[in-house]
Amino acid sequence: MNFDRIWYGAYGSNVLQERFLRYIEGGRYASNHPHQVGARDNQRPGAK
Repeated sequence: MNFDRIWYGAYGSNVLQERFLRYIEGGRYASNHPHQVGARDNQRPGAK
């Protein structure tokens, strides 16, 4: 059995796909938002 998935729970604006992907891939959601470094494994969710 493979258990290498992580569950993520969010509410509010963090459920927006583009904003969530900034936490994974890094970058800035909008010009007035802070830059996110991104995750060490920056594959999109479900990419494997």
